[in-house]
This record gives sequence, structure tokens and C-alpha cells, in this order.
Amino acid sequence: MANNNAPIWAGTLEAGHASGFSLKNNIDDQILSNDSVGSLRVVSNGQPLAAIAPVAKEDPADPSVYGFSAGIGEFGHTVILPRAAKNAGGRSTSYLVMNPNGTTVTVTETFYNEDGTTAKSPPSSSYTLNGNGSDGRNQALDGGLSNGWQGSIVLEATQPIVVIMREVHGGAVGAYNGALR
Repeated sequence: MANNNAPIWAGTLEAGHASGFSLKNNIDDQILSNDSVGSLRVVSNGQPLAAIAPVAKEDPADPSVYGFSAGIGEFGHTVILPRAAKNAGGRSTSYLVMNPNGTTVTVTETFYNEDGTTAKSPPSSSYTLNGNGSDGRNQALDGGLSNGWQGSIVLEATQPIVVIMREVHGGAVGAYNGALR
């Protein structure tokens, strides 16, 4: 068995690019044992990084994802939710935004299509949260988005906020933290 503290993958990513790796492949390569339990650590050299670890079923006939582990959330004035949907192939999202400040915060949400164009008219809307308050926004119930929409959401706030995106796909539910910009 290899050193479990050794990097499984190391490399360089250009801004705006993504990469992935499979822990299953690392089990097959005997880097991890089949009954490994522990944590996954993703480290950046100081640049913002979004990390999502989907948990897939072992049955190749049913490759659906049944959960996500998200990186540690941080407070930020601008938060990006890169994977959002409204009734798109059985997948819908909703997000929870929390105001960790003692005073009211104004949050402006802007929805983008996958091609980068704005998804709604008007493209942005704002709401307020009381100090230490939270609110959920369900894209499946958003009348300004068309059914089948997929894209991203950018939240800009007058004070730092924390955001968690929740995704429902069939009977599977997952979540991830918003990425700071």
C-alpha cells in the first residue's frame, strides 16, 4: 500500500479550467484500499479554487451520483454557484444564503446561461437578509427561469455571505459551497 499522505494528483490548472480524478481508479491502482475511510484534501497555491467531490454508486448499470462533499465555505462579497438548474433533465437546484454579520445585508443575484449570457429579464434582482439571518432560493419555483435552464448564479452582497447550493436529481440529493470571487 502506498503512503496515504502522498498526493494522488498534482498539477497546474489554468484559470477557468477544471480537472478531475477518480478515487476508484486509485483503488484499482492500489493507492487506496477498497475499504479506505478518511478525508480528501484539495490545496491551492493561494488562488481561488472550487472543489466538489461527487459520491457515485458502485453499480456501473446505475452511475447516478447520490451525494456531494463540498469544500469548506468561506465568507465573501461575491459568491459563484457554477452548477445550477431548473427542471433540467430531472435536476433542479436551490441555494441557502446566510448572513453571518450582525447587520442587514443586500444580496443581488444574477443568473447566467451556460454560454455566459444572462438568463433572466431583468438579469439581476436583489433582496435583503437581517443580521445573522438566512434565506433559501429554489430555482424550480423561479418564474423568471425557463424549464430546462442550466447555468450559473453569481451573488454579490454588501457584506460577506456564506452560500450552499443544494441539488436534487431524481431521488439523489447533493450540495456544495459557493466559490468566492
